[in-house]
Amino acid sequence: MPGFLCLFLSLLFIFFDVFYFIRGILQLVLTKYITGRKSPLEESLTYGVCLTSDLDFMWHMNNARYLREADFGRFHLWIQNGVWGIIRQKGVYMTLGASSVRYRASLTLGTTFNIRSKVICWDEQAFYVEQKIERRSDGFLCALIWIKQTVKGKTPHEILLDILGENIQSPEFPEDMRLWKEAHEASSAKLKKLRYAATDLNLSDKNK
Repeated sequence: MPGFLCLFLSLLFIFFDVFYFIRGILQLVLTKYITGRKSPLEESLTYGVCLTSDLDFMWHMNNARYLREADFGRFHLWIQNGVWGIIRQKGVYMTLGASSVRYRASLTLGTTFNIRSKVICWDEQAFYVEQKIERRSDGFLCALIWIKQTVKGKTPHEILLDILGENIQSPEFPEDMRLWKEAHEASSAKLKKLRYAATDLNLSDKNK
């Protein structure tokens, strides 16, 4: 039996990111029952530390880990501001539509940091979130992350209406975030043209 258990656990760690799921469950429990609720537009704060499993060949936190930490920061944000509860109750689907990271300073082994997450604005399709990863020792902004959190099944406005019980308008898009949004819209339009062109080409080949 112990041998089978060891094999089972080994396979779990080989084929799944077990620590990701463990941390996600802990985040859910701690946020829901200990840290309490916040307004949808309030900033959410979580903490992290650079571990040996986060390091790259240069002994800095590798680029992908910043986005992983941002995942947990947003998870905390959505639970705390009530969006997660609406998603679970109403069968709404939320996915990552786009992300952008500006790296400003490295995080080294043992460095502790804050993850600040905040809904900045929204449109009919998505919430736009700003996340800051700050070194705790001096408050320096090490990475700035922008997220387009796309929603399916309800609009962001409808979700906030369910949470607050009143209509609330999106704040104005900051100029830099508006330009970022427009760049992604231009890219999306370009990709759609390529898809339609490929479809037309396939149809013409079939008709030959």
